[in-house]
Amino acid sequence: MDQAFRELKAKVQDRKAILVVGTGISVASVAAEQRGLAGWPGLLRHGVEHAANLDPTFAADSDKVLARLGSPPTLDRLLTVASEVERVLTRANRFGSWIEQTAGALTVAEPSLIAALGRFNCPILTTNYDTLIEEVLGRQRVTWKQTTQALAALRGDKPHVVHLHGSHMEPDTVILGDGSYARVANDAPMQALYGAMSAMGTLVFVGCGAAGLTDPDLGLVFRRFAAHFPDSLHSHFLLVRDGEGTADLPQSVRPIYYGPDYDDLRPFLDWLAEPGDGPPPAKARLTPSASVVPPTLPVRRAPDLPPVPDHFIGRESEVKRVVAALAAGGHVLFQGAPGIGKTSLCTAALHEPEIAARYQDRRWFARLEAATEPLSFFAAIGEAIGLGPTERTRPSVLYHLNEWAGPRPALLVLDNLETPRDRDPEGIADALAHLKDIAGLTIAASLRGTAVPHSVAWQRVEPLDRLPDPYDRELFLTLTQKPKLAEAPELPLLLTALEGLPLAIRLMARQAAKYPLPLLWELWQEQRTALLKSGDSRETNLAVCIELSIASNAMDGKAKSLLRIMGLMPNGVARAELRHVAPHGREAAGTLVEIGLAAWSADQTRLVQLAPIREHVRLNHRPPEKLLEPVLKWAIDLARLGDKIGKKGGAEAVAKLTPEARNLESFLSMAMEGRDKLRERAIVAADDLAKFARQTGVFDAIPLMRSAAACTANPVRRANCLMSLGRLAEVRSRLSEAETALQQAITLFRQTSTRLGEAHCLYFLGSIFGLRSDFGNATAVLSQALDIYHAEPDRLGQANCIFKLGELGRMRALLPQAKEAYQNALLQYQHVDVDDDVGQGNCIFGLGAINRDSSRFDEAAKAFWRALPLFRQAGNRVGEANCLHSLGDVDHLRSRHEQAKSAWLQAVPIYRQVGNLLGQANCLHGLAYHALETADPPQAARLAGEALALLPESEYPATHAAIHVLHGDIAVAAADWPAAAEHFQAALDLFARTEDIDNAGEAHRGLGDVAFGQGDTTVAISQWSQALELFARIPAPHLMAPVHQRLARVTTEDDQAQHLATARAMWTEIDLPHRLRELDDEFGPPA
Repeated sequence: MDQAFRELKAKVQDRKAILVVGTGISVASVAAEQRGLAGWPGLLRHGVEHAANLDPTFAADSDKVLARLGSPPTLDRLLTVASEVERVLTRANRFGSWIEQTAGALTVAEPSLIAALGRFNCPILTTNYDTLIEEVLGRQRVTWKQTTQALAALRGDKPHVVHLHGSHMEPDTVILGDGSYARVANDAPMQALYGAMSAMGTLVFVGCGAAGLTDPDLGLVFRRFAAHFPDSLHSHFLLVRDGEGTADLPQSVRPIYYGPDYDDLRPFLDWLAEPGDGPPPAKARLTPSASVVPPTLPVRRAPDLPPVPDHFIGRESEVKRVVAALAAGGHVLFQGAPGIGKTSLCTAALHEPEIAARYQDRRWFARLEAATEPLSFFAAIGEAIGLGPTERTRPSVLYHLNEWAGPRPALLVLDNLETPRDRDPEGIADALAHLKDIAGLTIAASLRGTAVPHSVAWQRVEPLDRLPDPYDRELFLTLTQKPKLAEAPELPLLLTALEGLPLAIRLMARQAAKYPLPLLWELWQEQRTALLKSGDSRETNLAVCIELSIASNAMDGKAKSLLRIMGLMPNGVARAELRHVAPHGREAAGTLVEIGLAAWSADQTRLVQLAPIREHVRLNHRPPEKLLEPVLKWAIDLARLGDKIGKKGGAEAVAKLTPEARNLESFLSMAMEGRDKLRERAIVAADDLAKFARQTGVFDAIPLMRSAAACTANPVRRANCLMSLGRLAEVRSRLSEAETALQQAITLFRQTSTRLGEAHCLYFLGSIFGLRSDFGNATAVLSQALDIYHAEPDRLGQANCIFKLGELGRMRALLPQAKEAYQNALLQYQHVDVDDDVGQGNCIFGLGAINRDSSRFDEAAKAFWRALPLFRQAGNRVGEANCLHSLGDVDHLRSRHEQAKSAWLQAVPIYRQVGNLLGQANCLHGLAYHALETADPPQAARLAGEALALLPESEYPATHAAIHVLHGDIAVAAADWPAAAEHFQAALDLFARTEDIDNAGEAHRGLGDVAFGQGDTTVAISQWSQALELFARIPAPHLMAPVHQRLARVTTEDDQAQHLATARAMWTEIDLPHRLRELDDEFGPPA
């Protein structure tokens, strides 16, 4: 055995050794999660971050302080950092609590090393602040201040543990940095203790740092008190792991290498305690081995990743873009509104095969929703990468990421980065800068809003948008596992209300498990976003998710004001109107976008919100009256533009009102519930806005006008509201509701002797009676209205009545009288005092309809094209759709089937927009004939069925008659004679109510087709002859010629020649040469 081993063992066994225990013993004795705090570097890192939270000035330089630790840390750097920590914490009066929270929190998990030291029966000194040795050995603690007891322990008289640098139990004894040492350097107890150490025996240093004397615990002993340790007095020993540096050891300190692994220390200590001269363990050496094995890092656990999101639907393209960016090693930023699916997108990308193969077990997912500053930011990352609670400090996290990400690529996901970013933008920007400098580390971050942390060169994935149809429907049905709900009429209503927000759809699907969909829709209308919760976290409660954004530090008073106002604006805010709707609205808009509570529209002209976010704000953050009143006045003034609709300048008014219509509806409804003066102004404005809604169909103003009628105590104003309500209901084909409102208005106008108001209502009643084919009552009330207009006088009212009487004439096939009425009305409308574009358009359209019914197709088309721009410049959408529909009719009559179809398809969405069911039914009627004529009877039958279902027969008998004729023709094409006869007879029966010669003639023509198909030529001739008589009353060559052609098939040779000659003359007259060719193909050319 070498002399050094023999000397060391003798000193220990003869109790002439003094054990000096360092932090390495504490590190080995505590659980893994506490090892960071047990060692000096980890303790200092914790101290720096704790001090940074207390002192903003220090926080600004904390990274520089941490940088002084270096890698590996040197003694000078450690002492410098220790001094900074001690200074800040002492000044904040937090030093004692901090040392108790760190060193005082350590507990023994593995006592074997400390127990082995206890077997020596030697005095024990420690540089540690913890009391783990006392806990294991049952010894008493004394500090350097307790001189008598400490000296007794050094002599071996008392089994105490002497704390050279103090204990957490007595914070005033703790020596950390230069500041505390300066206070005690000349202290008599300290001088006495170190003098006794130098004189009483051999010091054996155990667990005194991985880098030898660079640990301040050991370095302080030799550097500051070297005068007490002359090299010639005693030899001292340092037990060190083979491979650790010992170049800085004083000459009097001899290293003993107990083995290459930390686990080799325990066998060496056991050998020292054993009596006898047995050789030391085989791994023990007096000189280091040639190959140095570095200490290993803590074992990295498998990544604790969130599972693959269930039912991640409709985001395939987004996932592909993210995967491509991550596979290339770029730092990726996911942005979007609350609840839009950013976390799900991150998680889905993490589990993609390409990403899993590239990053393997170096994929980490850090949840930052609870992180409020850099300290908790790094703590969350530390938890994600598998560090223990006491190791989750900034330096430790950066160190481990450097070690683990360096050799191979690694991916760190920072979920909900906005939480720490909003609270400490500069601190988090700096933290991100350190993370992005780690070689091999890719960062992916989810962030609400649009603000970008500029310390990283991000590859920004296009912000997530709402989940579009049909994916929102698919997600809902998949989550509910109730495919039959796809047929529920409430489903599209719910999905429209949720506006594609994935979190809202998921939470609504959970509610659908508890309630039938009709009830769920009722609950939504009552509770709105309060219904969207199944827990109290951001993943299970939409309100919590949204409130996290509202609570952002970036949300200042200006942004909060705009947010409150936007909660009342379904259409968002026009960029040009921001300054009108909220104080400092333009500046506030940027904040809301940055936070993610609003976004700019695709054309950058409007600031908008997703519906669930807006509903939550509306219900929970209503603006105070002081903030709301200017907006209400702005809305009232803007809504008054509705009075221009139908006149010159109407198109400009439509352009201004269309994007604001639903906002104005919301504000006017609120204003009508408020103070009297503002309420009455709002009621007048609502009437003007209703004119806009009636002409354009941008929104359904019926609920608004019901509220207006109920809010006012002024009988004339109430009558005007009821009249407006009646007109709205008529346009939307709700004739009974329209009649009721108009009759109520007439009563009020008569009670207040408001003659013009009464006349207006009588005129509108005449229109309703006309739609019902009740021509007697229609003529009577129009005549009454005309008398009042003459008496007042009112030129526009007169023109309207004359026009409407012309309409009645055209419906009854009294075309000369109708034409005269249209021409007279047109002159009135063109009068300088009237100048009504819609009136002029209606008259020109009526003249076109007469030409169409009379087979003058060129003149008809010219009239419709002439009327179309008048309706458009006046903003009259119904008139526009009527022109398109009628142009389709003309093309159909000319057998231009594709052009007809195109025109009808243009008209249908306009009719739908304005809610005009009659127009929709007429277009479907035409499209069904197109399908029939292009050999698609099933499609024709489907369209005819849809048309028939739109309108009640009692309200629209003429339209029902036309659709019955259509059904009859479809049945004829299928040779279903009984069904055809039933439909044609139904149409004929309606003629008694409608006086509709056109459809009555078509019904007789159809019954003749049925008889001919069944081989009964006598009945066929009779029915076709009746049809001819009716068509001749119009007259309508395009209807008469096909009947003559039919009669030519069943009559005698002379009669056949006459019918063919007449048919040829009519087809020639109306310029339809293809019809002549069809005639020649069937019967041969004329002789």
